[in-house]
Amino acid sequence: MIWANVGAVTGAVGAVFYTKQIVLNALACAVSAGLVMFTFWIVTQRQSSDMYFDLYTAPVIGVAIAFFLRSVVWLESKRKMPRYITATWLLVAVIIGSWLSR
Repeated sequence: MIWANVGAVTGAVGAVFYTKQIVLNALACAVSAGLVMFTFWIVTQRQSSDMYFDLYTAPVIGVAIAFFLRSVVWLESKRKMPRYITATWLLVAVIIGSWLSR
């Protein structure tokens, strides 16, 4: 459940702070993912080894989301792909990711 929140917040931050410089966009996504995971860690006060792993990997996932966002925007602009097709592929990716995480 927390990873869905990390992905949603990071995607929103990546879209809002979308700049021409990929480094700044990736940094904003990494910081936002880390902050969401850290906030969850503070609120739940779970002190397990899995939580430490999640806390350290959240910024890496944030950078991956930044690059994924770039590729989606590139596909829409260069390939003249309609937004509903992109949204459908994103939905399929989320369903597959949810199915694999079980």
